[in-house]
Amino acid sequence: MKKELLNENRPKIILALVSLAVLLLLMGVFFVFSGIATRNNDAILDAAIGRLTYTEDAARAELDSLIAVADCKSSSDAAKGRLYRSMAEVSYMIGDDMLYKKYAAGAFYYLGRAGDGESQAYLVDKYIGRLYANGSYASANLMLDRLSGAIDISSLSLELQASYYLSRADIMQMINEDSGAFMQAAEAAILLMPSGSQKELHRAKLELLSARSAILGGDFGMAAEILSRYSENDDFELGEKQVYVVCDFRIPYYELMARLACNSGDLALLKEYTGKYIDYCDMYKFRAMKLNLISYIVASLDDGVDDNEYVALEKSIAGETLDEMTNKYGEFLLADIKATTEKLELQDARLYSQKTHMFIVVVAVYLLILFYSLGSIFMNYVNKDGLTRLNNRRKYERARLICERKHIPYCLLMLDIDDFKKVNDTFGHLRGDEVLKSVSGIILSFTGRGIFAYRYGGEEMCMMLLRVPETRAREIAEEIRRRVEKSVGEHEGEVTVSIGIGVSERGENVFQEADRRLYTAKQNGKNAVCNKSSAVE
Repeated sequence: MKKELLNENRPKIILALVSLAVLLLLMGVFFVFSGIATRNNDAILDAAIGRLTYTEDAARAELDSLIAVADCKSSSDAAKGRLYRSMAEVSYMIGDDMLYKKYAAGAFYYLGRAGDGESQAYLVDKYIGRLYANGSYASANLMLDRLSGAIDISSLSLELQASYYLSRADIMQMINEDSGAFMQAAEAAILLMPSGSQKELHRAKLELLSARSAILGGDFGMAAEILSRYSENDDFELGEKQVYVVCDFRIPYYELMARLACNSGDLALLKEYTGKYIDYCDMYKFRAMKLNLISYIVASLDDGVDDNEYVALEKSIAGETLDEMTNKYGEFLLADIKATTEKLELQDARLYSQKTHMFIVVVAVYLLILFYSLGSIFMNYVNKDGLTRLNNRRKYERARLICERKHIPYCLLMLDIDDFKKVNDTFGHLRGDEVLKSVSGIILSFTGRGIFAYRYGGEEMCMMLLRVPETRAREIAEEIRRRVEKSVGEHEGEVTVSIGIGVSERGENVFQEADRRLYTAKQNGKNAVCNKSSAVE
């Protein structure tokens, strides 16, 4: 019986297995191609980043080249973080606040997701420059606090450790707090750095902080001695227009030289360095830094010196950018980080949702196929007789009710194996089961196209022939009788069946009519077919 069940349900089992194989194959192909696409897109982004020069002259064109590849949606978070970081840096160079805030926030988001603490620290180091330049010292300090709370500063590269401590020292000076501890930490990191251009630039920035500290303390001689070691043309072999040289060295150098000139009363030198400083501040939109120097000059010049030019400039700068030169700028900038992060989270969630929905649809289709196959197999167990594989009595009753409800005309053949008890008693129940299966096999060969077979009980079986004329039903019954008589009973002797026919169009109870005809056929010699018009044959 197990073999028969397997043979009968083989197409459905194969369908389920094939659908599972197709699903696994599609999932495998999806993950393989997704991985390939991600690696390819990462390579595209990294190649675009590798072509950057970070120089003022090329900044706009380089930003456009980065924007062109920014839509690689299947890139990894780490690659996107690196891209957004580079876009933020280039935006910083061209002084576009809106783009800078947008890309810096994107970089924070993706680098945070990728767990790239090194790049986060690098970005914070550059990001606080925007806050610093606009007088938002408290917000800049807050970002550094957040960074030190999120990652271990000592785990960063020596270059980034030095940048972190230099930034803390710079901010401490601007808010009139002790910067000595941070300067010592920065010096320690710089000493450990390998020799090279970056080390020399960091060393210069540290010395400029020392010079400013001396000026704030009134020791102008020490400040002059420190500044005498450098020239405005120094580029530390990084390039005269390299953004880090400009922001970390040249701009603070001009500021300190202007402060020294102001103190010495050298108005020509003061005008020269102030003009260069303002030009760079205007280029990068460092308004608060510009106002800070001009206010210092106005406050420091002797009463006898004509400072109307600087007073007018101070009023002009303060009047134009008052709102941007307070800590509100920092609050807005940090709020922008949050808003952009939420936007990117929503965008990624939407993309993830689309992929999830696609995956769910594929799995749902497979499950439908699987459940259909399993459901069909289950219904075979529920609705079919385990021995003969004919539909069972429950299935017959359901079919009969449907036909009656929908007024579908049909003929009903009731079949009974003649003297079946004698077969069981003589040859045993196993041989009796073989006879039942042989007879049911003949009956099953007639099913299809509106003809259904059922095991009603014991050795009694029936067939429903939907929309089949009575004459055709009789022909089928006769053919079944002849084939059973001819082919069944090789070891058991002669095996025959008696068949009664009922017709729904007569208006009688079809089952009772067919059962009566079956009884009549048995009473009149067995091995016969009986219907209304012909008693026995």
